Amino acid sequence: MTTKDLAVTEYTSWGKRTKIEGQISTDLLRGDEQAQLGTFGDSTSKAFTSTAVVGDQEWQLSFDIDGTASATLPDGRVFTANPGEKGFSKAKNVDIDMDGVHMVAINENKANWIIDDANSDKVGQFTGVNNGLRRAILEFEEGVQLPREQEVFLSWITRKTLESRMLGSSWGLTIFLIVLTPIIIFLMFT
Repeated sequence: MTTKDLAVTEYTSWGKRTKIEGQISTDLLRGDEQAQLGTFGDSTSKAFTSTAVVGDQEWQLSFDIDGTASATLPDGRVFTANPGEKGFSKAKNVDIDMDGVHMVAINENKANWIIDDANSDKVGQFTGVNNGLRRAILEFEEGVQLPREQEVFLSWITRKTLESRMLGSSWGLTIFLIVLTPIIIFLMFT
């Protein structure tokens, strides 16, 4: 499943990471016109706190690859995403609560995800294949209308989920290569 397979009319994606005054940030963009929805403070750490500017509001962000992700909005509402015991890098489901609006991101197979609402109706989908991680595109189902804050939070969770899975895969490959290297060296010299 790629964006080329679908007639996508509504989606969000992410711009390139930029570094200004030592701070990493990334812009959230909407649709083909690439309208800027917000700018998110970012980090390469497995756990961090940061801020995002969405419209004219500043959100407080918290992310832990092995725990939860949350955004606290200026009016006190809290949006959370909980991947369960396995953390974001291995979760098959991510439970999302946006101030009482419940959704779940479901891993359909290795890189393809859907987001369902509380009635099990599909809200959107995202994938990590074909540069899916680089832009972390969240495609919304036709006719689905969400409040801007929910759309933005779901987009951030899409990105953090895809990045976490890639990071988990990278660590696994690194450990495998560390274990394999002495065996190869031993076999070469015997």
